Amino acid sequence: MKRLSRNLAYLFISLAIIFMLAFNLIGSEVATDGVLQEPFFLIPFSYVSFVLGIIFAVISVVKKKKN
Repeated sequence: MKRLSRNLAYLFISLAIIFMLAFNLIGSEVATDGVLQEPFFLIPFSYVSFVLGIIFAVISVVKKKKN
């Protein structure tokens, strides 16, 4: 179980980094009709993934200290 929470922490933090990189690489632009086009959905996904990664990292550290 210790490995699972540590691996989940790595996974979610990696996903957060990937989402932010994708947001920056895709970029945003203004269409000819004045509408802003950007992949805004990646920002909340990144924040949620990062928070979940931190939570699982804390769980992993607490379990490691307990044993």
